[in-house]
Parts: sequence; C-alpha cells; structure tokens
Amino acid sequence: MTGARSLPEVAGPAGSEASGWDGDEHIGRVVVSQDDLDKLFDDAERGANATLTIDLANQEIRGPDGGTVKFEIDPFRKHCLMNGLDDIGLTMEKKAAIDSYEAKAKTARAWA
Repeated sequence: MTGARSLPEVAGPAGSEASGWDGDEHIGRVVVSQDDLDKLFDDAERGANATLTIDLANQEIRGPDGGTVKFEIDPFRKHCLMNGLDDIGLTMEKKAAIDSYEAKAKTARAWA
C-alpha cells in the first residue's frame, strides 16, 4: 500500500468551520509507521466491530483484536490534552506568577 491514506485529525464539531471555531481544540496529528497505518485501516474495514481505543498516556491505539500500535504526538499537545488545557487553562497554570507580578506592579506604580 502507498502512503495515500492517513488517519484523519480529530477536530471540532461538524459545522464548526462556519461558526467561527478556530480549530485550535483539535488533537492534531499522530504519527504511525506505514505498516501500522495499514493495520489500522484493516481493522477499520471490520465495520461496526472495529472498535479502536486510544490510550493517550501510553501513546497506543488498541485494535479490536487486542493488538497495539504505538504513536508519536507532540509533547506539548499531549500535556494539554492530558490536563484538559486550552489557552485559558495554560494561562491559569501561570496564575501565581501573574498574581505576583500584578502585586509588585501595584506597589511600584501606586498611582496607576
């Protein structure tokens, strides 16, 4: 088989392109070998019995036969997904540093 087939990215809800959703919430691409990709497509051809389980923590896709396929994903994207972080959540991870800065700025510029 050729590399013409690829796993689709998981993205936002149908119609989201027209609603202004910017697509930042998608998982992004996962990288698998061509042999593993062929195996996943063979599994998918089983129809309704082709249940695939994604294990993000272990970076594995488990097929209906119990076989596993390892995948690569950007470490930052994985961190965000594992911790449920969007842009606001990422900012809130820095809350203590932001609060400290704001307190110092308030003292340094009491007139502001």
